[in-house]
Amino acid sequence: MIDKIKYTAKISSIGVFNFVVMVFLGAFSAAMTFTIGLMLLMYGSHMNAGHTSGEFVLIALAMVYPIQSIALLLTVISVYFIYAMSTSYAIKKVASKLVADKSESLLYPVIDKALDKTMGGYDEEAKSNMVQKGTDFALLQMKAIDNIKNESNNIWVRRLLVMGFEKLRLDDIPFGEEKGNVREAIKMKIVGFIQDFATPDRKKYWYILLYHWLVVLMIVITR
Repeated sequence: MIDKIKYTAKISSIGVFNFVVMVFLGAFSAAMTFTIGLMLLMYGSHMNAGHTSGEFVLIALAMVYPIQSIALLLTVISVYFIYAMSTSYAIKKVASKLVADKSESLLYPVIDKALDKTMGGYDEEAKSNMVQKGTDFALLQMKAIDNIKNESNNIWVRRLLVMGFEKLRLDDIPFGEEKGNVREAIKMKIVGFIQDFATPDRKKYWYILLYHWLVVLMIVITR
């Protein structure tokens, strides 16, 4: 039990560390390049910010430097994508660690509890009928996801399992078989989804940071 707690804390620290570092670095890059780019435009050769009223500075910049202003605006907007990519990478990093350590069994108790709450009230006939009713399956899936959120206090494990359940499709579940087989089939499918997901990649993230500094370079050349 203690070992499981320590391991859960370890994978949580991996997720938090990667998320915080990527968000901080990305936000810092965006803020730095936006500030530098704005200062370069304000004191560019075609405009003297010292002789322009404060409320008209941004409008004037957009009129005098439309392309550069749009590029700077995209730098600000990129912070949203940095946050999304940082979250995705951190989750994939945790998934990769679980798969590398062959510790997927850590997820099984949470899945079992969620499935007990989700499917415990259905008899075999009702489960079989769900094959013909996609709406019932969707409701079952939503209920399972809600139960997952209630069964795990670890945000990274919870997100991984929610993503796994969201990928689950009606054809993946052998409703006509025994309850135990249905449970095992669901667990195997979800773990399989997580294994496929465990491919952390930061290329797009670095492309965004590169874009930040290319914007500054463009402003230096064209202002």
